[in-house]
Amino acid sequence: MTIPSIPSNQGPAAIAEPRSSGINIIIVGLGIGGLAAAIECHRKGHSVTVFEKASAPRPQGIGSNAARILAKWGNGRVHELLEAQISHIRAVDIHDQAGKFIVTNEMTGFRRGDGYFLNRCDLANILYEHARDIGVEVRFNAKVTDYWETDSNAGIIVDGSRVAADCVIASDGLHSKARGFVTGGDPAPVSSGYAAFRAYFDVSEILSDHAAHWLLKGAGKSDHASAFVGKDSEITICTVKRGNAIMWIFTHPDPDGDARESWTVPANVQHVLDKIQDWPCRDKIAPIIRHTPAGKAINFPILTRPPLDTWLSPLGRIILTGDAAHPYLPMAGQGASQAIEDAAVLAITLELATKDNVPLGLKIAEKIR
Repeated sequence: MTIPSIPSNQGPAAIAEPRSSGINIIIVGLGIGGLAAAIECHRKGHSVTVFEKASAPRPQGIGSNAARILAKWGNGRVHELLEAQISHIRAVDIHDQAGKFIVTNEMTGFRRGDGYFLNRCDLANILYEHARDIGVEVRFNAKVTDYWETDSNAGIIVDGSRVAADCVIASDGLHSKARGFVTGGDPAPVSSGYAAFRAYFDVSEILSDHAAHWLLKGAGKSDHASAFVGKDSEITICTVKRGNAIMWIFTHPDPDGDARESWTVPANVQHVLDKIQDWPCRDKIAPIIRHTPAGKAINFPILTRPPLDTWLSPLGRIILTGDAAHPYLPMAGQGASQAIEDAAVLAITLELATKDNVPLGLKIAEKIR
């Protein structure tokens, strides 16, 4: 059997001329998954239009699998921009709730193409600026109310108007509207019984409090991370951007479901202080938590969702990606990473399938992923 070779202008690393494939794609959602899909599809010569219901880019690290993709964008320029924002952590010092040191967990995956640990907002902003620079069309204030498809094309209903393309990539997140169209139903999320407070803020907030300066070890040259593990809760505190910013995550039981599934609803950090009030190391942790500015923390439930039987619509022209297709637990560091991998695979399979076989390209992408 003779296996045809891939032309030299195709394949994972190749960049095609803009709009050279003739494939028109609608992407719904301007999160990290939607941005990655837009950039990767543009790189492969597809014509892309992104529809986002918000009025501006939304605040949004990623693992080594995704970093290898991003490292190729803009001839390395995107990597350079991300490099300036990442946390230069080489290890995490792990303690018990009394503050007793247990072990140092060496971390890998922070070289070029090996992984980026950074704030979601910084990541999303850099990807959005790159998408804009290369000419990706984004339509804000575009509320998608429905999806449709025929044998020859697919599209969306946005603000009462019907918009058509060869296919639709639905990157509309955890609360995906497309998921119901694709699967005929939308399985409810299942609570894990836990939630996680998250915060990110400038280091200037703690500089006046010497009790918090232990975190600034090595500031200016590297970053520092410490984790404190209790019976059913744990907190990780670290610096970012070589000591210029602070990030912390507190995972805790949430049996009553008080946490809100939103990246934008602020949380009261006093709840964190109350939850660790009996920890012997509270006096070490509290100064950092206490100085978190109002509005800079969220409390997000840790939910799971049953796996979907399919990510593809009945006629094969609408596909779910990212959290719309396969949501990950937020502490896994793989939600954004897997969405970026989805994007890279989709762009390549559509390129190889050509405009005449768009449903085949989407089907192969689903099989690969």
